[in-house]
Amino acid sequence: MANKARANIVPVDIDKIIYKQISKKAEKKNKSIRKFVNELLELSLSKDEFVQRIAPRLSPIELQPDSILLRDDSLKKTRFAQIVIRNEKLWCDLDDTHDCEHVRYALMLPELVNLKDKLKKL
Repeated sequence: MANKARANIVPVDIDKIIYKQISKKAEKKNKSIRKFVNELLELSLSKDEFVQRIAPRLSPIELQPDSILLRDDSLKKTRFAQIVIRNEKLWCDLDDTHDCEHVRYALMLPELVNLKDKLKKL
């Protein structure tokens, strides 16, 4: 019986420092590490699918220390939007605003966390 239960389980290597963080968060939520990690991964995959569905023509190209470069394949031509930090907020140099589809897309990207120390007001 135990072999059947484990037939759908695949081992994965996790760095110790990340494992410790996961372990603490799982404990706070009263969940097993296995259940917590599976929910986290499922949520991440769902979010990726959602972002792709609502903005299929946008994609991240490059993360730089102070910006994110996006590709916008719209209007039968490719444009590039540099999302930069201006006054501790995200700013789109293509649309010259802090409130456009490129900025909203950048806010959904997991890569945004790499800019967190420079984005105090988000």
